[in-house]
Amino acid sequence: MALCRIYLITYKRNNLLTRAMQSLIGQTITDWVCEVHNDGPADSFPGQYVQALNDDRFVMKDHAANYGAVKSFNLAFTAPGNEKYAGLLEDDNWWAPTFLEEMLQALEDSSTEIAVCNERVWLENADGSWTNTGNTIWPETSGQELFAYRYTDNCGAAKICNSAM
Repeated sequence: MALCRIYLITYKRNNLLTRAMQSLIGQTITDWVCEVHNDGPADSFPGQYVQALNDDRFVMKDHAANYGAVKSFNLAFTAPGNEKYAGLLEDDNWWAPTFLEEMLQALEDSSTEIAVCNERVWLENADGSWTNTGNTIWPETSGQELFAYRYTDNCGAAKICNSAM
């Protein structure tokens, strides 16, 4: 059994999906399984891509209908796997190579049940390339900070970023 289950939600953004999946493959920790949730039932690319990778850490989940973002994201919270940890990666985001290792270590070292990470802000250019703006969502750019509040009271707030959970 893997240490972490990653829920990767996608909807008709195949070029971004491949980047997100490659960032997961490039993680320094490899003890994970990834459920790729295709929310575009008519889009066959995600399933074909997963099959072409020939990596049994990826499990394809085609939705019977378009669930939309909220219902799809809720799968990460309501469809628990047997793994100790769960993570959420959106198709339009990607993780630095040490992201998962650092996040899991922070959870192991504390009694925290949920963790989020500060996100770098990138700008997509007209040609499909990306430019790092040098900005992050929050002013802090390094270190760890524990927040003493009920997470359910802050869901949807800037401190609870779906793409970096």
